[in-house]
Parts: sequence; C-alpha cells; structure tokens
Amino acid sequence: MKKIKLDKNNSVMVIVGVLMVSLLLNIYTSVMNSKYKMKAGRESYRYIEEIKHRNESALVILDQSIETKSISNEELLSLYKSYNSILDSTVQLCDSYSTYKNSNLIREYKEDEKNKIKQSEVYSRIENLVFEYLNLEMKNEQAKIVLDGKILNDFIKMKEVSNDVQDFFNEFNEQYLSNLKDEKREEKIIKKDYWIDMYLGVNKATEKNIDYPFIIKSKN
Repeated sequence: MKKIKLDKNNSVMVIVGVLMVSLLLNIYTSVMNSKYKMKAGRESYRYIEEIKHRNESALVILDQSIETKSISNEELLSLYKSYNSILDSTVQLCDSYSTYKNSNLIREYKEDEKNKIKQSEVYSRIENLVFEYLNLEMKNEQAKIVLDGKILNDFIKMKEVSNDVQDFFNEFNEQYLSNLKDEKREEKIIKKDYWIDMYLGVNKATEKNIDYPFIIKSKN
C-alpha cells in the first residue's frame, strides 16, 4: 500500500488554512459574545433602573402614609403598581442572569453568591399583600385605609425594606459609580457586569425581612 505524501508547501498551506479557519471562528465568536453581552447588559440595566426608581416612588408613599396613619385608594394603587413593576423587573433579571450564566460569559462568583441569584421572595409577598389590601378596600368601598395595628406594622416593615434597598443603591453608587451619569454610568455597569452585583445587593437587602409575615391578618 502506497503512503500518501504531502510536500512541504502543501503541508504549510494545510496548517495555515486550519489556523485561519480557527482564527476566523474565534473572531466571530468573540464578536457575537460581545454583542450578546451588550444586549443582555442593556436590558438588565433598564430593569435595575426600574427597581431603583420604583423603590424611590414607593418610599415616598410609605413615608407619607405612615406619617398621616392613612393611605388613600389612589396612593394604594400607585404603591401596588410600583411593587408590581419591581417584582416584574426582578423576575426578568432572574431570567437574564440564568441565560447569561449558561452562555459562559459570566465571571465567577462564590457558590454562596450564586445561590442568592433568584427572584425576590420578599417582593413577591409585598406585592401580593398590597394587592389584597387594594381588593379589600374596593369591596368595602372605602376612600382610604386607616393604618393601625398589623396594617401599620406592615407599612413600617415595607418602609424598612425600601430604605434598605435605597441604602444599598446609594452605597454602591458611591463606591463604584461615583460622578458617573447617564451613558457613562450605563456603560460601566454593562462593561463590569455590575448589574449582577446590584441584583445580588437588592436581593440581600430584601432578604433581611424574609421571616416577616407579609399577609393580611385573619379575623377568624
């Protein structure tokens, strides 16, 4: 059986061809990964900003309501919309992180940090609680809720959660995003994957109150 021989020039051409294909594939993969990272970062940045702004809006309503010991139905509806939007954003962030993690683009986190990447259970409970209060007032046809007893405690606890989240954002911005605004701020958050750190921080801030019963007290 005759052996197939390749001359030196052909061997070099084959090697160069293989290297060129490999290089082109690496460049293509790098470009696609970069585009995906930018897209995922921009979407997640919007969710983070939504949480931040909605939390600020909720805190204003909670402050006023606790001070006056009452909340109107209009304010209660606005509060519900804020928490509904926050919850939706946390769900979207959870999905974004899962997809991003599976793409192998994410930087490594400690295992205990990975386990904290999840939809906020506390926000889910709060959103449901405010919705129940809203439905209750619509059935009773009352213009406002008087805050006392368990209801007042619920609002005080919701304010604590909002304060904790706001404190986290303020501290994070001061440490990592000082003097950055608008496009520069967004660019750094995306480039450094800070949206993951911010999501982790929000969850950590809310989970402090995981054991509080955000439920309407039964009259039975």
